[in-house]
Amino acid sequence: MYRRSTSNHNFKRHSSSSAQQHAKELFRMSPTNGTNGSSPMSSLSCESDDMINDTISIEEDVINLTQKIQSLQDQVNYLSEGQISNEDKYTRVKQENANLMTKIHTLEEQLRDIEIQNEERSGEEDRRYKDVMARHEREKSQECEQYLNRIYNLQQELVDAKDESRKYQNMVERLQTVKTELEDQINDKSIEIDGLRLEVNKLRDVVRKHEEEESVNSRLIEVLNQELVDMKAPKLFETKQRTMSSSDDIDMLYNSEMDRQLKELKDENIALREANEELSALLLNNRLEEGRNLLKEGEVVSSLASELGTFNSDQLRTALKDQQEVNVKLRTYIDDILLNIVENYPQLLEVKNK
Repeated sequence: MYRRSTSNHNFKRHSSSSAQQHAKELFRMSPTNGTNGSSPMSSLSCESDDMINDTISIEEDVINLTQKIQSLQDQVNYLSEGQISNEDKYTRVKQENANLMTKIHTLEEQLRDIEIQNEERSGEEDRRYKDVMARHEREKSQECEQYLNRIYNLQQELVDAKDESRKYQNMVERLQTVKTELEDQINDKSIEIDGLRLEVNKLRDVVRKHEEEESVNSRLIEVLNQELVDMKAPKLFETKQRTMSSSDDIDMLYNSEMDRQLKELKDENIALREANEELSALLLNNRLEEGRNLLKEGEVVSSLASELGTFNSDQLRTALKDQQEVNVKLRTYIDDILLNIVENYPQLLEVKNK
């Protein structure tokens, strides 16, 4: 850049000197520079004036021309500087363009690398997505199969539960029928036991009266025996013949006394038997009360029969187990009552059969 400015300055100086030389040549070549001695003075003065005027005009022209040349030189310098500046700009732009092209090529290569990486990454993501979707589809298929199997099993369990519910319902109905029959039998037995209780109370009064009479008779027998002994002792020898003769009467009296005592013993045995029967009746009454309690428990269990339709299998099994326990207790209770009746009151069964 410094060299170019120096050459421009030299070009200006050379142009200015050449313009001055050209002006001097024009001045020499002009007619005023002639040395003709034969011209008269008048013409010389005229010519001098003309020459002065011409010189002035020429100088003015030279000055104007010099100014124009200087202006042209300035324009040429300006254009030269502009051209140099444009060349510099062109060189700089060209260099920048080359740098930009290099950057563009670099960026294009980077872009191609990025596109290749993106394609590879996209392919990898697509493969990964396909693998995930395939695994998800397999898992979904397996879950669907599991749900279908579970639904099928639940449907089978529902069918089985409905069958068991119908069985339990029928069983509950049968148990309710048996319970009703047992309640009727227990009511009949309760009525009979109430009648027996009245008879036992009457017999108790009879036994009490009999015991009182027996006590009186026992005391009377003791008195009579004592009197008999007292009568036999002093008159043993005196009345030996009379005693021998009346031995038949004494035997008869003794036999009658023995018969009376035997009758009293039989009556006492009967009274004891009746007392035993009374105790058995009381025991039977207690068992009847226990039976009523069991029936109440059975009613509590049977009241759940209407709710069996809404129960699940576990609740149905629990209710059935409770009902079976109550039924076992009822059967045991009924067996005990029947055994007690057969052992102690067979006549009740005979009356029932009639």
